[in-house]
Parts: sequence; structure tokens; C-alpha cells
Amino acid sequence: MFARTHGYRLDSNQELLALSGANLAAGLGHGFPVSGGMSQSLVNEGGGARTPRSGLVASGIMLVVTLFLFRAESALLYLNVEHVRDRFFELLSARGEGVKLAVFFLGTSPGVDLAGAELLEELHHALQPRRIAFRLAEARGDVRETLRRSGFEQHCFPVVANQPVATVVSEWRGNA
Repeated sequence: MFARTHGYRLDSNQELLALSGANLAAGLGHGFPVSGGMSQSLVNEGGGARTPRSGLVASGIMLVVTLFLFRAESALLYLNVEHVRDRFFELLSARGEGVKLAVFFLGTSPGVDLAGAELLEELHHALQPRRIAFRLAEARGDVRETLRRSGFEQHCFPVVANQPVATVVSEWRGNA
């Protein structure tokens, strides 16, 4: 669609190799796998981007934002919340000063109990005095419903269903 609109030919082999290389680098660097998406491309084009350099610029902006992204690889339950809390603050401290936004990625957490919901609320309140915004990404199904029933939304902020990290960051930037 974009190739036709802008008058160039798409080389699918080059695209596949680029995505493979990016995913390999993400895996080696403990990052998140990447993929191409029509909605991201539409937003990028709507913002005036015309070259692949826009991705580099967006990456630079992410570094300036000093994003801290945390991903729990399990359910947030009473038996592991202490470990998750300790690990969260350990990794946040390792990032040093200058972090402005902490995103807790819930897409790999199959469940949350009341202790897990309280942990997320605690993190939100603990980061406020440090002037670090706290947001949730990819809160799905039962996780989202448990957070709502626990009162998280009344004490912190609304839990948006299935919101990707990129959207969380762009909305935070719009409100910052």
C-alpha cells in the first residue's frame, strides 16, 4: 500500500531480513521482539515521516524520554510479589537518574491476585515522589478485571484494555 502510494517497489526479502536482524538484536539485548504493523506505519506517515530514518528518530526520542520497561514473566501472585517488587526497584536503580516513565508490561502475566494488584498500586505511589510516571501496558482479560475489582482504577488510573507499549508512551508524551 505505501510502496504504491509513494512510488517505490517493496523488497520483501529486505524487509524480512531487517525484521529478523532487529529481533535477533532484541533477543541478545533482552529487548522486545519487533514487527511491522499497518497502524504504526499509518501513524508514522500521518506524522510526516517519509524515510526509514523516522524509526531512528523515534528511537532517539525514546532514549530522551528515558523509558523504564519492566516485564514480569509470570502471574503476579502473593507468593512472588516481594521478588517482583525487589527486582523492579533493582532494575530501576540500575538505570540511574533521569527515568521519567516506568511501564509495567502485563502481556506475559497470565493472572494477578489481590497481592499483585496491591503491588502495582504500591509501585505507582512509590514512584510519584520521584516524579516518575507509572503506566501499565497490555493488561488483558482477567488481569484487567482483577485490577478493576481491586480498586486500582480508583486509587491510581484507568486500566486500558490491551494497550501496547508504544501507545502508552505516546499518550504519556502527549500528557507530559
